[in-house]
Amino acid sequence: MEDEINWNRMQKEYWASEKEKKSVLAFFKRFNQENFEGIYNKIISLKNHDDAREIFYLIAKIIRIIEICDFLDKEKAEKNHDIDEIKIYLLISHSEIAARLVSSGDGASLVKKFFQSEKTELNYKIHASYEEKDKEGKLIKKILDASYFLYLVRCDYTHNGNFTGNIFRTGDCGKFYVFDATEIGKNISVEFNLSYNDFMNVYVKALVEIIEKYLKK
Repeated sequence: MEDEINWNRMQKEYWASEKEKKSVLAFFKRFNQENFEGIYNKIISLKNHDDAREIFYLIAKIIRIIEICDFLDKEKAEKNHDIDEIKIYLLISHSEIAARLVSSGDGASLVKKFFQSEKTELNYKIHASYEEKDKEGKLIKKILDASYFLYLVRCDYTHNGNFTGNIFRTGDCGKFYVFDATEIGKNISVEFNLSYNDFMNVYVKALVEIIEKYLKK
């Protein structure tokens, strides 16, 4: 019991240190969340240590994920490797972890709940659809929610190990492609109008919303 108390005290001192605080705030500022300091102070002031730990572990995980993504960017620059599906796998897996702090459900529903605050932006920038025949044999167009498309990309890497192809926009114009979604057995037509950096701004904004919801529980 005494060891646990000491460990909790050491963790809180570390999180409250100027060095750690500066590092975390710099991370959120990188993705246009320049006012995270107030939220950080609220996390530090939580009386329940377990509640604070849940959030700080979540933040530590996304910081490490972005370090890996930064490394992948270097690999792409040096060796022209395809890296987008691996990035989405890491990020969407993290979004499920984050959403579990405030909700429950299966993977697809958790991803949808994570992006709920940014749903309009995502669906405006990511268009995903496929065609199927109705009962009369006529082709009809099915529109996918953007968060579900991201979940399917995550599943493609998780279940099939596929990582070839590019997902994010790389120039001024949107990227158009057909994505083979084996998870649902459909070829999905995609128009992706977010660069990786654009997507990360949306992602971190949604993450901040989740953290704020958790603080209000």
